[in-house]
Amino acid sequence: MEEKFPELGLVEQDCIEMSWIESILFFAGFPNGSPIDVQLKRPGDCYNNFKGKSDYVREPIPVHGLEGIWKYLNEEDENRHEL
Repeated sequence: MEEKFPELGLVEQDCIEMSWIESILFFAGFPNGSPIDVQLKRPGDCYNNFKGKSDYVREPIPVHGLEGIWKYLNEEDENRHEL
């Protein structure tokens, strides 16, 4: 993390390695180390739904703009394959 994202200023103590299912429990608010079957024991009325949006389109993107985006994305794909 320090090499690729030095601007975050993370140290080893900030990071917790976990599996995908453990991260699901973490983001659901369960304490670290909770057994994965704790999800099965929740009462039915405690579901918290969240839908976040980070940006909104105020005007439709014109066709030439979309073409530029596709061109850029295709170039990135080609560069990734060279690594």
